[in-house]
Amino acid sequence: MSCKRNMIIVLLANTLSSHIEIQRKAFEELEREFHDDESTMTLCELLDSRHPSELRLCAAQILSKRLSPFDRWTGLSSDMQGNVQKVIFNALQSLNAHVEVVLQQMIVHIVSVLMDHEQTNISGGNCRWTDAVFQYVEAICLSSEPAYRKLGATVLGLMADVAPGVFVHQMDRTQRILVSGLRLADERGLLGTPISDCLCKVWNRSLPTGHKHLTNGTAVSASVPLIMKKLRLATCQDQSDRGNCVFNLLHNLVEFTPEVVRMQLPVVLEDLIPIIEDISLNRALRVRSIEFLGCLIHSWRRDIVRMHWMNKILNALHSLFVERILDLDSQDSDADADVLAAGICVLLKLLQQSSTSKMASRVLNLIEPIVYDQEQQSEAKRGGTQYFLAVMAEGFAHQLSQQCMDRCMSIVQSGQLDSNPVVRRASQYALAKMVECLQPEITLQAATVFSIFYSFLDTDKLSENLLLSKRESIKNSHMFYALETFIESLRPRALQPHLADLMSRLIPYIQPQQNSLCMQHFALRNITSLARKSSTAFEPYFAPVWDVARALGDVKGDGRDELEIVVRMQFLQVIATLGRVSQEKFTPLCPRLVDLTLELMHNKPDMIEFTYPLMSELAAVVPEKFKEPFPGIISNLFETIDRLNAEGSAFAASEDTDEREEAFRCIKSFAVNLPDLLFPYRSKALSRALKSFGQRKELVQRAACEALSKIIQLEWSSWDMWRAMKLCHKVFPHLIEFMETASDAENVTAVLACVQLLLEDSKTHCRVLKNYANELLLLMQKILQRRLRCQVVKENTTQRALSMERYSEIVYQERQLTEMVGNVLPDLSNRMRQKEFSKHFRRLVIHCERSCMPQVEDGNTSISSHQSIVVYVLSRCIAQLGNKGRPYYNILCDGILKGLLDEKRKVRQRSLLSLKRMILHAKDEVKHIIKAVSGTVITGLHQDTILPVAEQDRFCGLVCLMVITDHQHCPIEQFVDAIIRHIPFGVVQTEYTTVTRCLMVLFAHYYDHIRPHLSKVLRLITSIMDKQEITDKRSHKWKKLLLLIRKKQCDFLKDNTKQRQLLSDDKEQPELSSDDTEMSDILSDDTAMSEFYNEQPVLLARKDAMEQSELISDDNNQSELLSDEEQSGLVSNEDKSRLLSDDKELPEPLSKSKLFTNDKDQHA
Repeated sequence: MSCKRNMIIVLLANTLSSHIEIQRKAFEELEREFHDDESTMTLCELLDSRHPSELRLCAAQILSKRLSPFDRWTGLSSDMQGNVQKVIFNALQSLNAHVEVVLQQMIVHIVSVLMDHEQTNISGGNCRWTDAVFQYVEAICLSSEPAYRKLGATVLGLMADVAPGVFVHQMDRTQRILVSGLRLADERGLLGTPISDCLCKVWNRSLPTGHKHLTNGTAVSASVPLIMKKLRLATCQDQSDRGNCVFNLLHNLVEFTPEVVRMQLPVVLEDLIPIIEDISLNRALRVRSIEFLGCLIHSWRRDIVRMHWMNKILNALHSLFVERILDLDSQDSDADADVLAAGICVLLKLLQQSSTSKMASRVLNLIEPIVYDQEQQSEAKRGGTQYFLAVMAEGFAHQLSQQCMDRCMSIVQSGQLDSNPVVRRASQYALAKMVECLQPEITLQAATVFSIFYSFLDTDKLSENLLLSKRESIKNSHMFYALETFIESLRPRALQPHLADLMSRLIPYIQPQQNSLCMQHFALRNITSLARKSSTAFEPYFAPVWDVARALGDVKGDGRDELEIVVRMQFLQVIATLGRVSQEKFTPLCPRLVDLTLELMHNKPDMIEFTYPLMSELAAVVPEKFKEPFPGIISNLFETIDRLNAEGSAFAASEDTDEREEAFRCIKSFAVNLPDLLFPYRSKALSRALKSFGQRKELVQRAACEALSKIIQLEWSSWDMWRAMKLCHKVFPHLIEFMETASDAENVTAVLACVQLLLEDSKTHCRVLKNYANELLLLMQKILQRRLRCQVVKENTTQRALSMERYSEIVYQERQLTEMVGNVLPDLSNRMRQKEFSKHFRRLVIHCERSCMPQVEDGNTSISSHQSIVVYVLSRCIAQLGNKGRPYYNILCDGILKGLLDEKRKVRQRSLLSLKRMILHAKDEVKHIIKAVSGTVITGLHQDTILPVAEQDRFCGLVCLMVITDHQHCPIEQFVDAIIRHIPFGVVQTEYTTVTRCLMVLFAHYYDHIRPHLSKVLRLITSIMDKQEITDKRSHKWKKLLLLIRKKQCDFLKDNTKQRQLLSDDKEQPELSSDDTEMSDILSDDTAMSEFYNEQPVLLARKDAMEQSELISDDNNQSELLSDEEQSGLVSNEDKSRLLSDDKELPEPLSKSKLFTNDKDQHA
């Protein structure tokens, strides 16, 4: 035995030899000759402290490999296993602070392996040896001697490092060791020592694997105050990694034992917030505190609010902004952690989680006293508050209420009026952020926002600060960019009242002698936006802007200054925009501008890309000037597109402007204005447009699509069917993908218009419907459900939403997109089989019933603008469905009823149009529709109606249409009273044709109801017949009505004996009679009416496009939406063309006072 032991010792010594060959042979012999149980026991005995540490380390390494396999351990006898455990336990007890760390790790690893084997072998039974090991470790960890406590903590730490799995079934004991150890350290003032760090590390390592085996959560909760106290002590230490072990433990406690931390939230926050606010502490420690605060907010935001800690957290985050104002030099220190950046990150995440309205009110209540009390609050607090508000504006997840928006603007105004320049600059930054992030609700604050911009522009002029250096100008760039953004976000009608004030302040900034190039550039950008949005309203400023732009163009620079090139580029864009302002003033300048363009093309080819917008405008005014230079221009356009297409993948994510956008717009202009010159290049232009679709630049894709549609129009004349189908196969996948992924509703609307153009062509729609009809209909469904990426504005029915639609370009464009579906969907349905389209239509109606019409189904009397659009779009497809559309009448009529008398004008107009279509195409169901809507329509014609006169005229025309369509199911008495009370028409006199047909029906079938109003009807007819401008055909209709009235009156008098006796003496009796020829003429009108009824669906389908274009016109356009007789379907094509070409034949509005005379006139 001793001989074998000696051989093992010799071989172990050889493993330490410096000769590699000796080491190799020693290891091989140990594995080959000494692999039995006895040798294993000998190796275990060599771990005793009496042997040299090198020998013990070699024995430990071999034992670690030999005992690790579970099958090797189970191959030992029970007695041998017990002996090995006993010797290893003794080796564990022999460890002390003087033993090398590597040896400690190896022995602890062997102990951990044996504990794991015991747990596996016993399968969850009583692990006595493991319990003994942990009992020994617990004893030394809680010893009164610091050396033993340090040893115990070291052993536990090594266990956690080497084999954290051993804690799985010992979590309660580990928890007891941690809590008792920390409490003991706290009592003796040693909580900040490495022993406590080691205990925290053990608890941190054991939680991920053993947290499910904890049985006593109360004890764990009791450890949280001690952990936070240790964190406070860590702030006073000098180590670079101070507090890391505590933060790691806290994060694991939040992740694996959240209830423990939730019960101690007040304790955690009470210690954490002072660390965040203390500017004297290490920045890295404060950053970790802020990050942990964000973790707490993410997990228990509601609990924090309920415990009234949210205000304290917001104040702590607010103090970070104040700190940056106090210590401006800190932002230049790259070595230190950025405390403010961490705070902003937490604040943004908090805002994303919270209710915007509640959080906004809470924050405003906190910061308003700071802003308004300039005497008591320091400038650092006031300035920091403005920056804090800017970040808040960036983080709000939903639209701000009107009240909160007003309060925010008041804070910015107060900062702008502050006496300190730092506060004023901070308020300007806050306004810039609000303009960028609080769209569209900030558009309602146009007057206030512009007043702040005026103050900013006036301040620079008053301080003679126009000649700023480039660096100083860049500091003001955010305000100029914000002004440009705000201009672009407003509707033209909302911008026009501020145009004069803006231009009076911006023009001085573009004077070359008084401003730097940078300042000129900023001002020119804003002027260009104003000109583009204002269009003809910008005409009074054409001359001064042109004079300055021409002066900038005449400046001869060396072309090396990048900013100089940018200003010259902006000068060209300004001139191009002026072409849209006034064609009359722009035309005389065109020859000179063409020469300038050609000069730049030859002398400065690198600047020709900046002339593309100008060439687009010039091509429309002086197309003859482009005949000679056209090959060079189009070649340059293609070169620019090819170059940027090749570089496109590298700059796809960039938001910078792209010359391809203007290049494609230029090609589009050439296709419209120079079709003969562009025709030979159409194939090259098509291939480049298709290639640009794959570049993921939204504006470029839109411009390419618009150019593509115009080029396709050129191609149609020369195409065969195969080529048309082939191109559609290439184009449609790109168009559909773009519309689903685009972020701007205006871009999607433009591309959808191109889709409509392709659908209208007979050569392309067959291919389209075969492969892409389902995808197109699915896209229409997403638009109506507001599920596209570009549809970001929240729908609501408040008056604020109505104002927002009038002010905000974003809201308006989203409405335009939805209404564009009303143009495309009928075209698509016309080219599909009725059975196939009805399947898709059913899904749209289901969405309308479930998602869009909840207010209607709940009995609410209001309907949103979007809901009315959905009903309008679906009603336009009823004609194509035929009898298959009957199941959908109820839900559509419910939506129409809610919209007929809505407070929103557009909703009323859409509902009226939808109802007319339903009446004309419902056929057998029309009686139910008339019964359902009669009461609402009559209410609209009451004397106290909310409808304006023009809409009352249309309602009266609708009543007449219902009488004409199905008079048997109409409430004739109420309808007659409504019609007679409303005529003559005040505005929409074209409804008289419908009234004529209606009166003929009433006199033919309901003479008793209409006879009491005979005097008013006759005077109306006389007034109209007296008009010299009325055409013969229109006059003939009224004459037929007079003949019918004479016949009915004659029959009535003959039936009355007394009246017949009076007639026998009346000399005028022959005039009241009519011969058989006249009666046949009158009755023949019934046949004509039936022919018109048959023509109604065809006429209505032909006019859908025109009605839609009128419906989506600008709100300030008060032109009529319904096309008079054409809408009722009661006119022929000849009448329709005459009506649209000349309105002079229409009678003038009649005065009510002229119609009502004495009672004796009525008898006559």
